[in-house]
Amino acid sequence: MPISRNANIQTPTLGGLAAGLAARATDLRDVALEEVHLELGAEWRHADEEVRRWLERAVGVWVEEALAVLAGNAAGDPGADDGGEPVCTWMRRARSLPQVLRSGFVTQRVLIGAFRRELAGQAVDAVAAIALLEQAELRLGGYFDDRCLRIVAQCARATRPAGDAAARRLELVGRLLAGGMADSASLGYELLLHHVGVVAWGAAPADAVLSLADATGRRGFVVPLGADRAWGWLGGVTGLTPEEERTIERFAPGDGSAVALGDCLPGSSGFRTSHRQACEAERIARRRLLPVCRYHEVALEALALRDEDAARTFVDRELGVLSADTGGASGAAGLSRLDRETLAAYFGAGLRYSGAAALLGVTDETVSNRLRRIEDRLGVSVVQRHAELQAALRLYEILHGAR
Repeated sequence: MPISRNANIQTPTLGGLAAGLAARATDLRDVALEEVHLELGAEWRHADEEVRRWLERAVGVWVEEALAVLAGNAAGDPGADDGGEPVCTWMRRARSLPQVLRSGFVTQRVLIGAFRRELAGQAVDAVAAIALLEQAELRLGGYFDDRCLRIVAQCARATRPAGDAAARRLELVGRLLAGGMADSASLGYELLLHHVGVVAWGAAPADAVLSLADATGRRGFVVPLGADRAWGWLGGVTGLTPEEERTIERFAPGDGSAVALGDCLPGSSGFRTSHRQACEAERIARRRLLPVCRYHEVALEALALRDEDAARTFVDRELGVLSADTGGASGAAGLSRLDRETLAAYFGAGLRYSGAAALLGVTDETVSNRLRRIEDRLGVSVVQRHAELQAALRLYEILHGAR
């Protein structure tokens, strides 16, 4: 076993840590399933038994293969399960491709959190721990990105005639998103543009992307992923103009649709990065039921929620008694809600009593009294801890809604 720079501490190997997780694979699958239920919310509760069964099967495949990759082994054929049946076939039959892809991202988050805890239980110095965590995140991230893209491409080929242009487009997009190259002419979309990645879902996702493209005057490029989900890009020769920014802010998707957008970034790398940002914004939008969600508005939440267990610990530590939210409108729970609302208004007003009072519809003195009470309850200065408390409040809104 390699020795760290601290001679008294032996550095565990990535394979050894992966073996520890593999020994708890069943428990990890159960945790991932619970998180998938929370992520999908009403979609899970209203799904028929066949869709639920295939989603549970998908999570099992994700966990088994991801742990194998983490240990340094190659995943199996991306199109076959242990019974030899193509994965894309049973996902397509269950009409659950978007949900299965989301279950993959949730499982990735669960496994990274589990790896962090496994690593924390080892006697390892900080430098070695950071290196191991980076290796694990690269392996797991690479596996899930590659698997999702290849499954999408397989489903496209299986559901469209051979040589179909839409299937070919999806394959080219998958190659680009995985870090490969694609020709703009073959793609039918110029990659040298500045791109805004879009993920749309709901009743008419492709129409939502194209409507946004028309509204902004940018080139629209859409890749449908079934009837209720689509990837898209808005291309332009420059970054977003002030008028285009305002158009996006005013945009309202059609009934039953929603969109998440990444930043406007140039070239092939921007094409990839903005798409990934849009996917992260989608996670937040679904949990907060937002019809339009831009990555720059939720970048903090997206980053923190890559490790949801760590985010929950952070929220509990910072908000303490203010995180209590059970019981009726009176008592400790009601007081905690009132204090959270007061803090949010105070931070939103730039730490000004008058601004917070205007937002809350109370007097400056009332705001001052509430803040003193909050500091007594937390045992910290609100001003000195305002960055941490503001971040915790933003995360609480999402995590509390998830429960």
